[in-house]
Amino acid sequence: MLGVQMLVHVILPQAIRNMIPSLVTQFIVLFKDTSLASIIGMMDLTKAAQTVSQREIRPFEMYLFIAVVYWICTYSMSRLSRWLEIKMSPEQVPTCRQGTRV
Repeated sequence: MLGVQMLVHVILPQAIRNMIPSLVTQFIVLFKDTSLASIIGMMDLTKAAQTVSQREIRPFEMYLFIAVVYWICTYSMSRLSRWLEIKMSPEQVPTCRQGTRV
């Protein structure tokens, strides 16, 4: 049982903490690459913008909206990644102020 406890309490937390940045980066890249799938024929935000801009004849506003949506999604994923990194980081030892005891 000692090996399982060591795996759960020592090895996995360190491994997850080290994997978070690369996993979130891959997730962001995957999200951005979905716009490339519209070339193949899948419906996504970019393909929907193309369809609507052909009817409305206002492509600039549509593509600006799509850019803002992609930016919001990737920025929120990056912030989530940073929050997870901070949360998963080893706790620092509390420091003492002068004149107080720990």
